[in-house]
Amino acid sequence: MINKRILAIGAAAAVSVAAILTISSLRVKSDPPMEARRGDDSDAFFGAEIPDPYRWMEAMDSPEVKNWAAAQQKLTENYHDQPVYRKFYDRHTALADFSALLRPVQRGNRIFMIQANSGTAVGSVVMKAGMDGAIRTLIDADHDLPPLLNGKSPVISAIWPDPEGEKLAFAYSAPSSRWFTVAVFDVATGDILPDRIDGLYAGLSSLAWDQDGGGLYYTAFDAVKDGSEVNTRPENRQFFYHVVGDKNEDRRITGLDNLDSGWFLGFGRTRDDDRLVITAFNGTQPYNRIYLKDMNPAKNEIRGLFTGDDANYSYIGNFGEDYFFYTNRDAPRGRIVSAAPGNTEILTDIVSEAEDVISAGSQVGGNAIGLYGGHIVLMYLKDGAPYLKIFDRAGAEKQVIDLPVGGSVWGGFSGDQKDETVFYGFLGLVHPSTLYSLNVRTGQAALFSQPEIGVNSGDYMVRKASYTNRDGQKVPIFIAHKKGIERDGNNPALMYGYGAFGWVSFLWYQPHVIQWLENGGVYAQPGIRGGGEFGEDWHQAGIRDNRINAINDYVDAAKWLFEEGYTRPSLMAANGGSASAALAATAAMKNPDVFKAAVIDIPILDMVRYPKFSHAASWLYEFGDPGESRSMFEAIAASSPYHLAGERACYPAMLFMVGEQDQTAVPMHGYKTTAALRHAQTCDNPVLLKLMPDTGHNFGSTPEQRADSRATQLTFLVRALGLDW
Repeated sequence: MINKRILAIGAAAAVSVAAILTISSLRVKSDPPMEARRGDDSDAFFGAEIPDPYRWMEAMDSPEVKNWAAAQQKLTENYHDQPVYRKFYDRHTALADFSALLRPVQRGNRIFMIQANSGTAVGSVVMKAGMDGAIRTLIDADHDLPPLLNGKSPVISAIWPDPEGEKLAFAYSAPSSRWFTVAVFDVATGDILPDRIDGLYAGLSSLAWDQDGGGLYYTAFDAVKDGSEVNTRPENRQFFYHVVGDKNEDRRITGLDNLDSGWFLGFGRTRDDDRLVITAFNGTQPYNRIYLKDMNPAKNEIRGLFTGDDANYSYIGNFGEDYFFYTNRDAPRGRIVSAAPGNTEILTDIVSEAEDVISAGSQVGGNAIGLYGGHIVLMYLKDGAPYLKIFDRAGAEKQVIDLPVGGSVWGGFSGDQKDETVFYGFLGLVHPSTLYSLNVRTGQAALFSQPEIGVNSGDYMVRKASYTNRDGQKVPIFIAHKKGIERDGNNPALMYGYGAFGWVSFLWYQPHVIQWLENGGVYAQPGIRGGGEFGEDWHQAGIRDNRINAINDYVDAAKWLFEEGYTRPSLMAANGGSASAALAATAAMKNPDVFKAAVIDIPILDMVRYPKFSHAASWLYEFGDPGESRSMFEAIAASSPYHLAGERACYPAMLFMVGEQDQTAVPMHGYKTTAALRHAQTCDNPVLLKLMPDTGHNFGSTPEQRADSRATQLTFLVRALGLDW
């Protein structure tokens, strides 16, 4: 199967759009010792001047910015209660100390996987000979790959065995980088071959073997200079074929040159391996295209199947000229159809659209669909909760498989179309990377691998519920807590929300969340609009100029927690990250009567200038283009935390977690918003920045870094909420 992707606020705003459009200067507070200097930069939108006093922080490698960011560390460290910090640090280290198997791919009797040890990101590539075979290490990144310029070991992030399992392509990169290199391992000899493919970018580059393991199709971008990765856009996407062992220049495939560089490509192979199925997607647009190419690289002709830009399509398999696809064409909750390559205007329903949603609309992962062993396997959502269904190739339902409450399948199904046994990974509150094998003919799932962690699952309760938002819609929500707590309003609560890119909310294993629960906290996660809990309509209702709906759903979830007796405003903390950082920060800043504190992770916060950095221009459909129209700009600016901080007020306690080498949410978002919000803060609630050194779009590349990052968050919440922990 091919995944599609590897991402009006009005009168209720605390800062009106009119105010944002007319502000030209703000007076400088002189009292805080770490007040950042303010410049006179601005942008003009639709005849209005938009101040940008911290534009200078966009020069993220300048000595001035680095010195300012380093000074913020001291402020944050001084806010710590050191014994509390140490307790959280040590407990996180213990909870993250386990070994996990990831991404199993079977070829014949060989099962290839990535093994992560003791919570490290480096890991190794391993292989089992059959279900009961012993694990054999093939590639150890610490010893088999040359160290990076800074002496660190590279990270192995993906593997692609060839059709016979004789050779293995694998991706490796710096721990903080989205740019990666592909090398090839010979399984028989145990050697890493000299081949190297550079210029690949996570989430936007793709790779596939040809039918006999002789070569690799891939997409790559112009090379990036060392040290400039944080703000280098992937540009000039091209399509190549590499012959393994050939030192000549790779063959460029030109059959899709009519697509501009904003279109990215994903690859899959047909059942008989004679054709390459190409999925083209244009950023986060709500449609894609499907093409077919003969596997012979000398045959350059590429044939279009679905090119009308009318819906999303995901190829899941074929039987001869009968091709099977997931699509939301005329079916926002999804369906499975078949079509012949010569006549894709006629779609035959195999599995029709149902009341429950097929979980296949997420652009950031979590989709689980496929065709294996003559059976169609789908993950469905009932009110946001997932379960599995198996159908025969004619669409007759054969099996229903329930999943534990609160968790979900992550990474999809792993298997060849011919295999009766496939793998899937289940993530849950106390289930880190638990792998199952599934026989699609019998419907029997069996535990394949489960990490050992120091957590007793029987100590915790996960509740699935729903609340009614202000628009009268039912919104699903998961709540987790230690058994036996009283619903008397006296429990501290931490609530995470995402509501973007069609991602479906679920609970997954996070050591800092376990610590929160161990100490008596409540953890909540609502399935707000912008996600995929109810299909594409739910997604569309929370993005672009509808972002106010997602924010309102998030705030309404907190108020529902109060009504249910879980917590109260003085104990309520907001949390969001990456695509949802602006959502959680906006909700907290506009509703200080609802949220006492907020932890904002690896954030995107300047929603006016975000498209100018890294690969963020590919998110324009999701977040909106501020230059598209005045109404779109007003909606974006009114949910942009950096710009909302233009008005002085008493805001909740805020902690911004910033990855120094983040190439997705570049550091300037956290820098600028911290400076602006601290300047605007009128009360004693702290505004702090935690800079995570050498870290990308995560919380650290070593166990020590991750423990430090999460202990900082928890220590901040204990003090900000006044907890006696």
